[in-house]
Amino acid sequence: MDLPKREADSLWRKAINEGDFKAYNEVSINYQLVLKIPELYYYALLMANKHQCPEAYMNLYDMLTWEGTIDGIELAGKDSISRNQALFYLLKAYELGEKNAIYSVYEEFGDSISPPKSIAYLKKIQKFYEEKK
Repeated sequence: MDLPKREADSLWRKAINEGDFKAYNEVSINYQLVLKIPELYYYALLMANKHQCPEAYMNLYDMLTWEGTIDGIELAGKDSISRNQALFYLLKAYELGEKNAIYSVYEEFGDSISPPKSIAYLKKIQKFYEEKK
């Protein structure tokens, strides 16, 4: 069930303005359940960038790799830039200790080697844009 707007807004303010990871968890789970994906992406990006929130990074990865459609729009980022961005988010979540990232890291990279550092995927994105100049 969708959270009342007043309650959701209050939780987002606590999460983003104060860095409250518990508030972020509560409201982000609700947004996932009611498929408010575009809004969640925006708030997760703020939470990840501003507070280095491991769960927000994991949400960003999940959203970019989710094989779903909303209003006729395919959400999975299958282009190389979106894929590299998703892997950056996953590895950043893993590096910050997000327990839910462990399975996805092993699924993406296997368990026989150490996963690469997240910065490697930022460098791939940067290289792509430098080559476009």
